[in-house]
Amino acid sequence: MNTASLPTEKQRVLVVDDMPETVAVLVDTLLLKGFDVVPAYDPRTALNIAFHEPPDIILLDIMMPDMDGYEVCRRLKAYRTTRDVPVIFVTALGQVRDVVEGFSSGGVDYITKPYRMPEVSSRIHNHLRIRRIQRKLEEENRLLLAEVKHLQELTQRQVDSARRLEAANSELYALAMMDPLTEMPNRRRFDLYLQRVWEELTKAQISLGLLFCDLDNFKRINDQFGHPVGDRYLQYVGQVLQKMLPTGALAARYGGDEFAVVLPGVLWAQGQAFARELLHELGKRPFIPKPGHSPIDITLSIGVAATIPSPGQSLAAFIEEADNALYQHKA
Repeated sequence: MNTASLPTEKQRVLVVDDMPETVAVLVDTLLLKGFDVVPAYDPRTALNIAFHEPPDIILLDIMMPDMDGYEVCRRLKAYRTTRDVPVIFVTALGQVRDVVEGFSSGGVDYITKPYRMPEVSSRIHNHLRIRRIQRKLEEENRLLLAEVKHLQELTQRQVDSARRLEAANSELYALAMMDPLTEMPNRRRFDLYLQRVWEELTKAQISLGLLFCDLDNFKRINDQFGHPVGDRYLQYVGQVLQKMLPTGALAARYGGDEFAVVLPGVLWAQGQAFARELLHELGKRPFIPKPGHSPIDITLSIGVAATIPSPGQSLAAFIEEADNALYQHKA
């Protein structure tokens, strides 16, 4: 996906983290990207800055003393001038599963430490674009209401406005549910889809398979060839995975170098077969990091879980079962 370019006026980014060295990395990089960056090293200072001069977007660390990022986000969303400011949570890779609480408190996305700055910049651009679309929709709705109030012959114009609104809402939804690097469904889309499928299959008493996939050699590729090649590697694996999906299944970038696959109607043995087929397909398609370089074999660790959901059964426990299967495989 091509990231929309910033408008002429600088967009203001508030970076909130109690670790000065972490803030310095983000500030220096985002300044070079043309943003106006404001640092804050504690939650209360961040809230004071945001309430008095609302930024265009906020990067908010989750783990901070005195007040965690979730509470900061809830307070921002309760205040009229900051409730619509996009909040991207910052979390360590080991805390990715805590991000669901971030979405519940009002966050729109998350990034992980250690930072991969091209992806950080891409996510910021993506959510600024979403916010511009929201503002455009709000303004269009305001104008539409004013015209309806004063004019009588607006039938065709109302139809046209409704079509524009529907198209913009569709674009907004797609952007919010997509991982900007791989153009696959993101973690938020995965969570919503899995919850809906779980409920449907519980009623129908149909099996559900779940796979977690982790790239075995991703750090080595980043270290040896650099993050741009690592990005292409993630995109490459994602493309192969997407092409293999059966009807009704969903594959998503779960976080970092991890992918997740939801397979409705699949038993454990069938999930294992899908995992073997995926490894076979990747084995036939070695990755070439740079022109003239020897191909690199792509290997994954895959954890498989399957169940027939029943009333009272925990979806969280099922997810944990698949996650444990992955880490047992990697051990």
